[in-house]
Formats: sequence, structure tokens, C-alpha cells
Amino acid sequence: MSPAFPTRLVAAVFLTGLLSAPVLAQPRERVVEFALGGEHSCARTDAGHVWCWGLNWSGRLGLGDTEQRLLPERIPDFDGVTRLSMGENHSCAIRTGADLWCWGSGSGWVLGLGDQNSRSVPTRVTGIGDVVSVGTGVHHTCA
Repeated sequence: MSPAFPTRLVAAVFLTGLLSAPVLAQPRERVVEFALGGEHSCARTDAGHVWCWGLNWSGRLGLGDTEQRLLPERIPDFDGVTRLSMGENHSCAIRTGADLWCWGSGSGWVLGLGDQNSRSVPTRVTGIGDVVSVGTGVHHTCA
């Protein structure tokens, strides 16, 4: 089971209509960035953790499966995140050390991994270094 998610994140989920009533949680981390994709969302905390929720086709939540999540769930073993970007069906993040990681649908080679296979967990993009920014769209990723 994931640790309790940040209280401030509850308000964001409540406002998107995913919950019918607010959920109480102890504040442990502060949300510092939200990224919105095609029917999925993620939040980055000041501790460098990523919490995702929504539809999970092709593993776009990065949780190792394709089950939808109505509540935020932390991506396990994925710390040190400094930036997030969500595309229509994929997600990317920059981690400490300026490495780019992407996951979700690989259609159109948007993950930058050399194939069109989907990934349900964050996967390091090789051959690119010192990434300072990432932008994702419906059918593209730029870093």
C-alpha cells in the first residue's frame, strides 16, 4: 500500500470530480507541480515523488499495470523527480541528474526509446543527457 498522499492533492482530485467527498490525510509532502494529460494527471511533491491518477491505458500512470486509479497513487521506486510533463497517452519526467524518463503509450515513438512499445513503468531515455526541460503533446515529446 502506498503511503498517505499529500493533503493538498486531495483538493485537486476533489475539484476534478473524481471523488464525491474529500478524503482526509496527514500532510507529509507539499505538491509543487501538477501535470495534466489525456484523461490522466500527476503531481510532483517537494520530496521528488510522483503521484498519478486517472485512466491508465498503455500504463500511462507509471504504476506497472493498466488499471485506472480514482485516487492518487505514488509511482514506486521513482524518486528525485524535478519536472513532469504529460502527453495524451504518455508521461515523462526529469530526475535529479538531468535524466529523462518516459512511460505509457509508445505509439509514434513518443517515448524516445527506439520502438513503439508501451511501458507501464518509468523507463530511462538513453542517448540524451543534461535534460533541463521536457514538453509532451498528443503525438510528440521534446527535451
